Amino acid sequence: HMHGGKPRGGIPFERGMLFAMLANQTYIGKVAHNGEVFEGEHAAIVDPQLWDAVQQRIETNRVERKAATNVQHPSLLAGIIRDGHGRKMTPSHANKAGRRYRYYITHVAEVRDGGPPAWRMPAHDVENAVVERIRRLLNDRTAVRDAVGDPERLRDALDVASDMAQRLDTPYGKRSITNRIVEQVRVEQGCIEIDVSRAMLLRLLGIDASAIGETITLRAPATKVRAGKETKLLIKGRDPTPGDYNEGLVRLLAEARLAQTTLLAYHGKPISALAVELGQCRSRFSQLVRLAWLAPEIVSTIVDGRQPRSLTPRRLLAADLPADWSAQKVLLGIA
Repeated sequence: HMHGGKPRGGIPFERGMLFAMLANQTYIGKVAHNGEVFEGEHAAIVDPQLWDAVQQRIETNRVERKAATNVQHPSLLAGIIRDGHGRKMTPSHANKAGRRYRYYITHVAEVRDGGPPAWRMPAHDVENAVVERIRRLLNDRTAVRDAVGDPERLRDALDVASDMAQRLDTPYGKRSITNRIVEQVRVEQGCIEIDVSRAMLLRLLGIDASAIGETITLRAPATKVRAGKETKLLIKGRDPTPGDYNEGLVRLLAEARLAQTTLLAYHGKPISALAVELGQCRSRFSQLVRLAWLAPEIVSTIVDGRQPRSLTPRRLLAADLPADWSAQKVLLGIA
């Protein structure tokens, strides 16, 4: 496929690309221009009857799929989600005042007499938390580098990971990426744990690797709160109070760590040459290297979401940081 005007290969052949090919009239000797179709000067390589039959099948499937979606509202984590006691959860729904609400509830066969009661929580809460944590993984250059392991494949993998993170905004992208890489989701009392298959992640990043059985476990902080029969998840960092979790700041710290480890690995190589190798702007890379020596206490404050609201990613990156950790805290307004 094309990425920023450059061809990129080695990624999975997916549904969108296949449909584009099946609807390409070039194969039946025609040319499309400005929304109109003309007879081409080239010979057809697909029989017109076969072409018509395929178009009919696609249209029939599209109508059936739309009808099925309207009826079923398929749940993203069906078959892979478990509650805090390790019990399978199953999709459920309820209709209130004409609106449909989706839930995950502990499977009835898993609830024992005298044992813990069934867990029930809005599907939207859990699914959003899982998708956002996967997005953070895909946008985390350090995590992608650790998963890939091969420096020569890193730049292409980072490009594909960035594309995948954007595709999580579409319903099909969200479903296809989650269903491929997530092995299990566990909703605990204090967090959500997401097991990601490293082999499947690498395959989606265009790398054929023997990582069978290897699992990357992601954690999203969450608090389970009872509200009547319903259990809600309060996802850490979603509360709009001052100093909440800032994904941009955490991502910046991850980039700084990647810059630091790269610099240490290529000791003696000029920063400008390293920046070019990583496809980074030279001045930004220098800023990231400086940021890597931030006081540990400031790092943990940002990761916990306790920094002042005024500390934005832009301000942190541009800060002329002193070497002294106490002076850094004063400059950034962290007590």
